[in-house]
Amino acid sequence: MPIGLSHLRVFAAVAKSGSLKDAAEQVGRTVSAVSMTLKQIETEIGTKLFEADRKNRLTAVGRFMQAQIADLLLHHERCIATIQAYARTAVGRVDIVCVPSVATSLLPIVVPRFRQAHPDVEIDVRDTDSDNVVAAIEAGHAELGIGSLRRRQAAFDYQPLFEDVLGIVCRKDDPLARRRRIGSWHDIDGRTLLANGISQMIDDANFQNRVQPAPIIVYNVLSLLALVRAKVGITLLPLLSLADLAPDLAFLPIEMPISHRSVGLLRRRGETPSPAVEQFVELLKQTLRQHQKSLGIAKILI
Repeated sequence: MPIGLSHLRVFAAVAKSGSLKDAAEQVGRTVSAVSMTLKQIETEIGTKLFEADRKNRLTAVGRFMQAQIADLLLHHERCIATIQAYARTAVGRVDIVCVPSVATSLLPIVVPRFRQAHPDVEIDVRDTDSDNVVAAIEAGHAELGIGSLRRRQAAFDYQPLFEDVLGIVCRKDDPLARRRRIGSWHDIDGRTLLANGISQMIDDANFQNRVQPAPIIVYNVLSLLALVRAKVGITLLPLLSLADLAPDLAFLPIEMPISHRSVGLLRRRGETPSPAVEQFVELLKQTLRQHQKSLGIAKILI
């Protein structure tokens, strides 16, 4: 009969207490069950572990066995404790890949709140454009993605979170800022349009005809805004990208059919999220509802 962890726990309890009765109380068994377990262990090993029936003195093999299994039992207890902690989100890891607008405006609100509730959970955040968010989730580089999905794909579960407004960003002293809104792409004719990750998501031929010849493509929002400030050009961004980052810049909402973008959660289909990720997602949704107005989010979709 193979010796299992339950057998080893019984032996360790008897070896430590030196008493069948005390060991039985410790492991929650009867004295006869403990005695039977010790006989099974000795039969499997092929020799006695105790010098006498009173079990208060170990043989040389018994002492060797006691030393050998001590670390094993401790490691097993720690593993079980770690698994239980993981299940209740006391430990774990949240790997997120998201679009820059979420990384710079929404996560600075969510992450501190999550860390306060779950201080031992590791968080890894990478920001990139939506196409690379999709690629990262598909490759398994992150468990949770936040971005836009051009078309539904069988490999992903996509849950829309919110819609936010798209607009042209320029300096406040730019003559274009006087328009206050963009009603036609002709309004930006003759201007240098800085392309970015959002540009690739716009399914509008008139816009693409203007952005494809763009001499500069920038994927980092902070770098993009710095170039706008430096009068290198203007750009297209969601309003969420500008939250608390650009008091010196103007945002001109687009009054055309492509005036909004949808942002949602991306996960690989069929995978059960870890407890830490489930808790993070729930907090993310709560934060969206609470801060919709201050973040300039047009519509909550959850």
